[in-house]
Amino acid sequence: MYFGIFYLRCVWIAKLRTIKELLSDESNAEKQDNFWARFYTVSMQVALNIVSVVFLAGTGVLMWYLLSESEHNAALADLDTRTWSMLMPLVVTLIMMIAPVFFSWIVRYENYSNPRTSLFVTLLRTYFLEIVVVGVLMAFWLKRSQDECWETSIGQEVYRLILVDFFITIIGTSLAEFVRFRIYK
Repeated sequence: MYFGIFYLRCVWIAKLRTIKELLSDESNAEKQDNFWARFYTVSMQVALNIVSVVFLAGTGVLMWYLLSESEHNAALADLDTRTWSMLMPLVVTLIMMIAPVFFSWIVRYENYSNPRTSLFVTLLRTYFLEIVVVGVLMAFWLKRSQDECWETSIGQEVYRLILVDFFITIIGTSLAEFVRFRIYK
């Protein structure tokens, strides 16, 4: 008996929330913006989407350049080679940490009427960034597959990416916790 009442209460609350969301969506739809406000919103969305695409393309070009330099310097076999081989994972990890913050910052200026839309746009841009990173890595080593075993090269790059990401995450989390501890103490 108690479970049935609890279940009905949960269903009732869920239906009320759904109705509330629908009413708020309808009230937002009823708000008619004038032409210039709508034009401004759409032009900002288009401009910021172009900025996002340029950011994604720039990330791909930067990765390609770092991979090319790493491969070019691999023949030298000195300290510079190790530096170049770890520079690409370091830069990619930093971009992957900063880009979602950048995407959530620019989505504020796009004036989406629903917060869910803002969240979906931010997530979509972040997923595209991950696709660019993996796609450039795969394309680079598949293009050079005639020279050597490309599976080994991809495995080495992914291993470097995972290691650098792990260390930066551990150091960043530890540093953030230390700062938080000092501030709130």
